[in-house]
Amino acid sequence: MKKNCLLFLPIALVIFCVSCATSYKATPLPFKHPSAYPNTVNVAGAIIGSKAFVDKREAKRAFGFDIRSAGMLPVQIVADNRGKNRLSIIANQTFLQDKEGNLWPVLSDRFAYERVTKYF
Repeated sequence: MKKNCLLFLPIALVIFCVSCATSYKATPLPFKHPSAYPNTVNVAGAIIGSKAFVDKREAKRAFGFDIRSAGMLPVQIVADNRGKNRLSIIANQTFLQDKEGNLWPVLSDRFAYERVTKYF
C-alpha cells in the first residue's frame, strides 16, 4: 500500500526564527489539500499547491505579527506526493516569480532571522 505524504512548508523557518524573538508564540497554520489551491500543478506524480500571504492583514493574522512590514513575503507550499520518487525543495535553487517576471530567491535562515529580529 502506497503511503500518501503531505508536505507542509509554510516558511517554517520564519516561525522558528520568530519564536526565538521577544514574546511571539508560534502556532500551526491551517492548510488545504494541494488540489484546493488555484495554482495546483502535478510534477512527477506530486500534486503541489501554494499560497503567498500578500495581504498584510491576512499575513498578520496567520503569523501573529506584521511579517510583511518586516520585509518578507511568506509562502505556504503544500504537496501530496503520490509519485514513486522522493520530493524535496532545495532552497538555494528555488525562486519565487512576481507579476513582473522578476525572480526572487528564498531567504536563507540567517537572513530571515536578521530581518525578523530587527523588526521587533
